[in-house]
Amino acid sequence: YTFKGTGKTVLETVGAYFKVRAPVYTKNGITYLAKKGVTPKNVLKATFGMTNDIKEKTTAEILSNNIINTSKNEISLIQRGSISSLNKRQRELLELLNNPGDTIIIRKKSVSMNDLRQLTKATGDEFNMFTNGGRRLIIRGKGNQIQVSREMYDDILSGVYGKFSGHTHPGRSLDPGPADEPFLKKLGQTRSSIWGNADEGWRIFGQEPWLTKEIRNELNRQLWTKIYGVQK
Repeated sequence: YTFKGTGKTVLETVGAYFKVRAPVYTKNGITYLAKKGVTPKNVLKATFGMTNDIKEKTTAEILSNNIINTSKNEISLIQRGSISSLNKRQRELLELLNNPGDTIIIRKKSVSMNDLRQLTKATGDEFNMFTNGGRRLIIRGKGNQIQVSREMYDDILSGVYGKFSGHTHPGRSLDPGPADEPFLKKLGQTRSSIWGNADEGWRIFGQEPWLTKEIRNELNRQLWTKIYGVQK
């Protein structure tokens, strides 16, 4: 029985803790093990072969008001791709955005949302794009969260970096995260896009859940009309 991510068995996890902690720290030990997933319920599951792994779920928390967006994906369950799958342009972009929190301003024709989608597949991190004329601001997040300095956040809201072209989601979800629609509303922008690993690749979202639904329904009607020549 092993834990997902560490590959350690229950006994190895318990042993590693008590090797460096005296038994007097029993209460702390129980807390530590619980955080690692060693709970009575999970030990019973392991004993009777009910599961092979414990999948630790994490949810992005809004820590401060300069968070741009978050997605609903479970970070620990996202399988990262390979850097070798990136083309030359995408690898060069990744060199410029080597660490979470990095930002660059680049020529518009040098980067697309599909490029950022591929970077997310390779790194497991979200990317944001803002477009102002012939220049684009690209921000690399950490996991499923984008957070910038207060100064940059204020500049984004005031329009210094232009339109919010879109952002990526690790995993397959193309639904707005908890901060996506509120952020779009703060910008005063009616719509933007989410790119992910789902079959359709990307989808539009609006300022409110009902607006997102309305926009997507209208786009579906337009597509239906284009294909079949009649209103759905």
